Amino acid sequence: MEDATLKDTLFRIFALAWPSILSELSTPMLGLVDTIVVGHFPSSVDLGALALAIAAYNPLIVVFNFLRMGFGGVIAQAMGAQDEAELVACAARGVLLGLAVGLLLCIMREPLAMLLFGYILHEPSPETLQQAQNYFQVRILGAPAALSNFVVQAWLINVQRTDLALAANLILNVANALLCVSFGCILDFGIVGVATATVLSNYLAFAFGILQIRHVSQQLPWMPFPKPWTIDWSLVFQSKRLLKLASLNGNVVLRSICMMMIVTDFTSLSVKLGQNALAGNNLLMQLQMLISFAADGFANAGEALVGEAIGQGDRERVRLIFKGLMVWGFLLGLCFTMIFVFGGRWILLALTSHSDVVSYASAYLPWQWAAPFLSFTAYLMDGIFVGAARPSNMRDATFMALVVFWTVGHVSASNDVLWGAYMLHLMTRAAVLLYWYPAVEDAADELKEYRETLLPDRI
Repeated sequence: MEDATLKDTLFRIFALAWPSILSELSTPMLGLVDTIVVGHFPSSVDLGALALAIAAYNPLIVVFNFLRMGFGGVIAQAMGAQDEAELVACAARGVLLGLAVGLLLCIMREPLAMLLFGYILHEPSPETLQQAQNYFQVRILGAPAALSNFVVQAWLINVQRTDLALAANLILNVANALLCVSFGCILDFGIVGVATATVLSNYLAFAFGILQIRHVSQQLPWMPFPKPWTIDWSLVFQSKRLLKLASLNGNVVLRSICMMMIVTDFTSLSVKLGQNALAGNNLLMQLQMLISFAADGFANAGEALVGEAIGQGDRERVRLIFKGLMVWGFLLGLCFTMIFVFGGRWILLALTSHSDVVSYASAYLPWQWAAPFLSFTAYLMDGIFVGAARPSNMRDATFMALVVFWTVGHVSASNDVLWGAYMLHLMTRAAVLLYWYPAVEDAADELKEYRETLLPDRI
């Protein structure tokens, strides 16, 4: 019976995961397309500058990933309660916050650039620094749309319209590819043209997402007929709901800061190893990001299913979902390992035409052969703990991983040591969350017992 149930769980996970997998896999395409276009510019300085600029920009945006992780659970609960007013309010609340924070980042882009590049860089060439700053100053102008797109994705996924979430990401990436080639290569606007293309693509995807939220919220499954789209602004700004979101998101922000520090320190240490190390590690990190976003597709499914099972007080179902995720994680690791072993060098050659950078990166490809199996548990456990609403455990696990990375990564100026530290930090996250996993199952029992105390006594 358990085997049959586990089989059903595996199919259920995949049914929810595959649109998210495609959507998540398309996410790093922004960086990949930028890298491919800039990688074919005449000078390798542009590729190094892009690596520095992305290392400054991406962690800054990742800090605000709470707009995806924090709002997702609230949206899913409103969907389950068939509360269309709260669904619309969640969208408005999140989008307004994303726009406000993004606008603030635009206003503060110059001091932010000084702060971030000052932390990352040690002794860059003046030309590399200037090009990186030029890219960053333009790319940050897309922050309002980029942050709001976190909310759009969370909303569409948690109202079970992953097809529309995928469509929004496809629009973002297709538009970015076309505009990058047009601005960067055909019109020869250089690295600034590539940044401009990405900014415009973000706003185009945002506009599409808002239109889909309006359309879907008027035709939710339980509605007998379409309703006019209205926003209850008193509900949007209700203090009780805002305080709840602040409580949930605080730990997610702290976790994101720890993640940002790991990524920026990785790039900083790469700079100390030289120009080829900086550019080569950027290429290898694109492979690592592919693993991350593919695993996150399954983590999204796990998040929804674990949250549902805990809400039902079903400890056994939580355990089955955990087992199912680990099975899919193993298969995912096997697929990516085979791809990187047999096609890793070809991927590097597609990313850049600079043979010296490819040669340097190829020497460290064995780390990417091992990376899928060393990574997937950490990524999937994140989904389980998000669904269990235990971001404090995620915060603590990531802080421990940060300490491990700092301790090992600064032992010596070696790229093998650097990649070893990065893999060790992922293993630390996985080990700590696995240690705390029984508390997730206990949460289901606790909720079940709590609900039973609310039932009237039977005589």
